[in-house]
Amino acid sequence: MAYAHGSDHPFLLHLRYLELFGPPTPRLGKGGVIEGNWHFTAKNTLTPHPIYGWMSWFSILNLQGCEGANN
Repeated sequence: MAYAHGSDHPFLLHLRYLELFGPPTPRLGKGGVIEGNWHFTAKNTLTPHPIYGWMSWFSILNLQGCEGANN
């Protein structure tokens, strides 16, 4: 599954989100983080975006090459 900004298939991406994480949470208030059984600090793991997950955004934390990261 690859996705780039401007993809011709945003609906297919949304369906994939539903398969992986279920329906998006309601819109959050300012400073809110979505709730769920996800570990947002896990490296190289696909999760809903902690803030924008309500819009079906994904997130992958990849620290490789970052100064001070334990790769």
